[in-house]
Amino acid sequence: MRLFQAELLKLLTIRTPKVLLAVAGVIAVVVGVIQVIVIEYPDGSPSLSAGQVAGMLAGASAAIPLALIIGAVGSTGELRHRTEFLNHLITPRRWPQLLARIGAYLIFGLAFAAVLFTTILALIAGWALIRVGEMPWGPDSTRILLGVAMVTAAYTAVGLAVGTIVRNQVVAVTLIVAWAFILEGLVSLPLLLIDPRLSSVLPVQAAQALLIGDSFGDDFAISFGLWPTVGIIAAWTVGLSGIGIWRTLAADTR
Repeated sequence: MRLFQAELLKLLTIRTPKVLLAVAGVIAVVVGVIQVIVIEYPDGSPSLSAGQVAGMLAGASAAIPLALIIGAVGSTGELRHRTEFLNHLITPRRWPQLLARIGAYLIFGLAFAAVLFTTILALIAGWALIRVGEMPWGPDSTRILLGVAMVTAAYTAVGLAVGTIVRNQVVAVTLIVAWAFILEGLVSLPLLLIDPRLSSVLPVQAAQALLIGDSFGDDFAISFGLWPTVGIIAAWTVGLSGIGIWRTLAADTR
């Protein structure tokens, strides 16, 4: 428990995660405002369905790549400021310390999700109550709420793992941005030709499939279903975290 508390305190004292958390809040506000502006009323009168609310809440996924960057900056910052080596001296047994660090980033990811979702939910709910007089809520909205929490927590840990594997802050952040916005789209092209569902095995598109889903009728979000998609995200998190732990233990033996 002390190791976990120490890792969480160390994470909270770093400036970059807090800055990115604020940026995520701004993105949520911008996305929420855009969603409110572009919403269409099918019959011309101000009405709102549970499906429309869910679609608007799904806009929270726009800030999720920042969770990856938070993890990468945190892990590479340890090496950059040489606190990683102090950790090794203080805690010779590396497993407990590494697991505590992953746990701390998972908790921070949940806090990240809470800020993100609360911001966009408050904006949409306030507008809906003023404009329409109600805030319809359905199972898709619940799925998105839980999905945002899971994806941001998981991908904060994934970013931590990427930074631990690469061990260079600039390279790690560049790799994450390039993968999220360029490379994954290119990799998915041949998969789409084989089976559109195969693209959802990739990390960013798995998150899109979970948060947007087939229920909205979006072809780009076709997936293997809810629980298989959850399993895919968990597999990326556990797999990359395992490689990161192995990479750290291997570096310690040199």
